[in-house]
Amino acid sequence: MKKTLVIHGGMHKTGSSVIQRTLYANRELLLGYGILYPLTGLIYDPEIGYRHYGLMKALENSAKSFDVFKQLNQEVDESGCHVIILSHEDIVSPRRSIIDGAKLLTEHYDVKLICYIRDPIQYFNAKYKEWVRRQEFVGEPADFVIEHLDYLDWDKLLEPWFTLLPASSVVVKKYDRKSLFNQSSIDDFCEILGSHWDIVIKELLSKFPGSNNVGLSNKETLLELMRNKYFLNQFDSEKSCSKLFDLKVKIKTEENEGLLLSKEVARRIKARNWHARNYLKKKLSIEFSIPPLDEFVFDNSFNDEELRVEYK
Repeated sequence: MKKTLVIHGGMHKTGSSVIQRTLYANRELLLGYGILYPLTGLIYDPEIGYRHYGLMKALENSAKSFDVFKQLNQEVDESGCHVIILSHEDIVSPRRSIIDGAKLLTEHYDVKLICYIRDPIQYFNAKYKEWVRRQEFVGEPADFVIEHLDYLDWDKLLEPWFTLLPASSVVVKKYDRKSLFNQSSIDDFCEILGSHWDIVIKELLSKFPGSNNVGLSNKETLLELMRNKYFLNQFDSEKSCSKLFDLKVKIKTEENEGLLLSKEVARRIKARNWHARNYLKKKLSIEFSIPPLDEFVFDNSFNDEELRVEYK
């Protein structure tokens, strides 16, 4: 009988960091109950936590990653565990070749997939901020959206998994912080494991480290954008460092004023994502409606030229 391998494939900005950090923090407890969060392919990021980046890359380049899969199988055998959980927020992604790697896993394991999806307008707004902060992105929100349009096509991202795995082995769920109420993303994740595949681990997770992946306010994001554009190569300059520090102190008390995306960009996202939402409705009976754009608050000050001149 094959062992169960659960892939938590993301998507981005759906509480993945909390899930990963908590599973790792409780790794010893999980091992005692036959559940393995493997060390193979695991990397640590101070903000994100412990995610299986190495295994994700192995799935993407399976022809060149035989040793990684061999190491995973060896770790599983030595652990004696019957359930394995892999987690990386970009496994369900436009990287088509990942499916070929996943096929190799199905030869040895009973593979399950959990994927969360999020309102694409809120997703791009949050992900843009993260890229400005963590990837030193220098483009505007519209530039970021154009570069990552493939992430809007949920139908193209998910259908290969439904082709590879039985429908009962795939869980797609809408992520909404408000709908979680007092639950965290790890609580919801464990609830899915238990209700769909009888993998009960909720009571084991006594260590809850939370997440350090804290988002920026709009003004902080603009400051970081200006830093990336104009100060990135000047950080040895006492003058530029002093100016950045003064600006951070100034904007720290200012509140978030809505979406950084323009209304036109949001409109285009909503239109492009229509087929994907229709796919979820027909395929999985998931109603995913995006509110009228007039219900969103847009932060027009993000593009204010006078403010940008001041930040420069």
